[in-house]
Amino acid sequence: MAYAFFFVAWIVLFCWVAVNPGFVALGWSAFFVDAVILTSVRIEVRSLFELSGNVLEDFGAASFFYPQGLVQMLDHFENNKQPANLMSSIQAKEGDDFFNDEKMNSAEKGERVVPANFSWKASGEKG
Repeated sequence: MAYAFFFVAWIVLFCWVAVNPGFVALGWSAFFVDAVILTSVRIEVRSLFELSGNVLEDFGAASFFYPQGLVQMLDHFENNKQPANLMSSIQAKEGDDFFNDEKMNSAEKGERVVPANFSWKASGEKG
């Protein structure tokens, strides 16, 4: 959702340069944020499918070749076997039992579910 917002934002802001030239700075900022979001998605896809590459290549693809980068990721999901670690990357950290079936079923019934290791204390608070 954030990607779509910033994608539309940089286009609109560059169009508004005719009204006020100051919008060009906001347009470039939205473009950069949009590229960073897509870069992080590409990094996650590469790690899921164990593909080679680096952050600079991903940022270049996300910045200047974003249509091709999006199609490349979509094509990879459609034409390759689903990675085994896909669900594990979505779930919580190891040791957190929040995503087990019993609690998920309780949440679907409308019951309140709180992880066992949850604490209301601030991170630096003692006691």
